[in-house]
Amino acid sequence: MRWLVAVVLMFVGCHGRAVARQLLPIGSACDGDARCGTAPFACADDHPSGYCVAECQKDGECPAGSICVGGNALAMGACHKLCSAQTAASDCRASEGYVCSTKGYDASHDYCDTPGPRALLRRARSRSWR
Repeated sequence: MRWLVAVVLMFVGCHGRAVARQLLPIGSACDGDARCGTAPFACADDHPSGYCVAECQKDGECPAGSICVGGNALAMGACHKLCSAQTAASDCRASEGYVCSTKGYDASHDYCDTPGPRALLRRARSRSWR
C-alpha cells in the first residue's frame, strides 16, 4: 500500500502543479505578489497600498469572504473582499480610499474597490441594466 501512495505522489509531483498558497486575505494591503501568496494570488499594485487578489472566473474559485468580480466563462476576473453598506468602513480600508461597490453586472454581491474610473464604469453599466 505504501508503494501505491509513493507512486501517486511521484505522478502528481511530476506534473509540476504547485499548490496555491494564500498568505494574506483578499483585500489586504500588499507591496508585491509574493506577499499575497503563490499563483493565482497576486498584489494589484494599481490599487492604493496594493490589494491582494486572486484570478477567478466564478465566485466558487475565490476564498471565503470574497467574490469574483468581472470573471465569466470567457474572461478572468479578480477576487475582491465582500462588504456591505453597513460595514464598509471596517471591511474596505476606507481610510485608504476604498469603498463598498454596489453589485452590478460584474459581481454577485457588493465588494470593496477603489472609486476610480474602473469602479465608476462598472457602477454606470450596472445602473443601465436595472
